[in-house]
Amino acid sequence: MSYNIDPEGEAYTAFLFSQARELTDDERADSQRMEAEGKLALSEAEKYAEDCGAEEVNLARTWDEVTAELNPAMEAFETALFDGLREKIALGPACDDSAIAARIRPLKDRVTFQQEVLNLLDFVLSPQAHEHTLKANVHIWEFRHLVASLVAILHHDKQARLLAPVMELEGGHAAVFGAKSAELRAEAAEFLRRWRQSENELLAYQNAQAARQSARMAGGLTRAEVVAGAVAGRNALSRSTEIEGDTK
Repeated sequence: MSYNIDPEGEAYTAFLFSQARELTDDERADSQRMEAEGKLALSEAEKYAEDCGAEEVNLARTWDEVTAELNPAMEAFETALFDGLREKIALGPACDDSAIAARIRPLKDRVTFQQEVLNLLDFVLSPQAHEHTLKANVHIWEFRHLVASLVAILHHDKQARLLAPVMELEGGHAAVFGAKSAELRAEAAEFLRRWRQSENELLAYQNAQAARQSARMAGGLTRAEVVAGAVAGRNALSRSTEIEGDTK
């Protein structure tokens, strides 16, 4: 997911935030524009995070449902297999092996299919969904920090303009304690801390997933993982071909 935010916005905002002074007309206009863009991007990020969370819940519910189906399917397969083996032992050469196998095969196929569904959920879809949620949280705190910083900057700008006559009267020196300014700056600083924290959480999760995937590749991937990787590769190639076609 992408957002219409100037990539230099963070550096620009940090610079103005550190100045704590009256803005120029251009700086004021840029700050107001970026504040509006930041609020829109924050709203989009919050909606995306909500969708990601709903997807995680949906996948967890699906896992529970498939697991509930798998247990009786496994019991039915094991019972049919055991009965077939005993029938073979009892009848010997007179046993119709093909008929027994035909009776057992659909039960085995159902179990195999449901196990692969769980593999896809456990090792592909659920980890991807959780990573998307973590990325959405990073964007949320990023835009909260951006907006809060701009609010603090514009507030101080307004304060400086209102106090300009007092400063002139006092010869350019006047002591002012702005409780609201301090509150706004503290909020921006807290959002920055939460932003960095969310980035660290995302990185830690990605590293853990990479280690887990390496271990699984060494031990052998499930068929669901192989299929998911093949489909993702074909989709990526298709998108690349479309992009190349559009640029010609």
